[in-house]
Amino acid sequence: MDLDLHCPVCGSPVTPLQENHAPEGAAVPWFRALCLCGNCGQMKIDGIMRKTGPEIVHFHPACTLHGLIPVVTLLPLQEWKCTKCHRDMRVTGGKILHRTFDPPPPLSWDTFRPAPAERLA
Repeated sequence: MDLDLHCPVCGSPVTPLQENHAPEGAAVPWFRALCLCGNCGQMKIDGIMRKTGPEIVHFHPACTLHGLIPVVTLLPLQEWKCTKCHRDMRVTGGKILHRTFDPPPPLSWDTFRPAPAERLA
């Protein structure tokens, strides 16, 4: 079954690269598709087949460095984070913005040096 999907962010038609569907006669006719949007990039889309067509229930974009696997949802349909590079992805103005934040530096014993004696007095 070919899905006629549009990007949930920008509305452009997407190209399904891989599709999985519920078995014939399932109580809930779900689908999952790995898709490519020309504007927003690669994403995973989950949904339900309705009589009017596919209804998107959940999606998340791929990290431009690490792909789909390490991406977790922070706010459904709006905000995600890559657990490998800490890149934030957000939907803003019909686009997915990728922002990189440097993780905090690792703690070391130098961080916990005692204050000099002259400052303690």
